[in-house]
Amino acid sequence: MKLWGSKHDILESVVGVLGGIVCGCIFLVVVGTVYYHRPMHYFSSKGLYCTPGKYREYGEEYDVDKNIETIELLKDETWDRLTVKERLNILRRISCIEARKLGITKEIQVKLRYMDSLQICAYYQENDSTVYISPNILATTDAKTALNCLCHEMLHAAQHQYVRNYYTFDDSEVDMTYLKNASAYFDEFEDYMTTTDGYSYEEYYSQKAECDARDYAEKEVEFYYSVMTP
Repeated sequence: MKLWGSKHDILESVVGVLGGIVCGCIFLVVVGTVYYHRPMHYFSSKGLYCTPGKYREYGEEYDVDKNIETIELLKDETWDRLTVKERLNILRRISCIEARKLGITKEIQVKLRYMDSLQICAYYQENDSTVYISPNILATTDAKTALNCLCHEMLHAAQHQYVRNYYTFDDSEVDMTYLKNASAYFDEFEDYMTTTDGYSYEEYYSQKAECDARDYAEKEVEFYYSVMTP
C-alpha cells in the first residue's frame, strides 16, 4: 500500500474510510435455507467524522471461565425454549467475551433490526459500533448459527479497530500479526468489493476481511461448544 502525506493525513483518511462502512459477512446454510449477511458497502462519508467510539474496558468478568453458565444456555435443549429477547441477552454477554478476547477497547452494542431481506442475518455498522441482528432470524435459527453470526461480526468490529491501531504504532509493534493483517484490511476497505457495486459474489466472498471473519467464527463456535459440560 502506498502511503503519502503526514501521519495526521493518513489518520484522517482512515477515519473517513471506516466511518462510512457497514460490515456484513457470509451466507450460512441452516436447515436447507441460505441466510445472507448484508455485504459491506459505503455510506456517503463526505463530512462524516467517525470517532473511535465510547471507550470501554472489558475486564476479567468477561473471561470465558467466568461465563460458563451463560455459554451453557446455547445448548439446544435450552436455546429452543428461549424468547428472542433472552437469546439476544445471551449474545450480548458473549459479545463482551469476544471483545475481551479480540482486544476491542470500545463499547460494542448488539441490537435487533429488521433487514431488507428475510435472508439477511446480521451486519456490523462501524459508525455507531453496533452489531445488528435480524429478529426474524434470531427467532427461528439454532444457537450455533446465531453464535456464528455474532462472532463473525465481532471480528469485523475488531478489524476496524486494528486498522486504526495500525497507524498509531511504531515499526516494531506493527510486526504483530494482527496489525499486519490490518494493512490488508485497510486496502480492502478503501474500495470494498460488493455485488451492489457490480462485483461478483465470489469477489466479495474472497476478500481477506470476509475470509478471516468466516474462519474466526467457525473456530469460535467450535471453541464455545468444547467448553460446555457434556
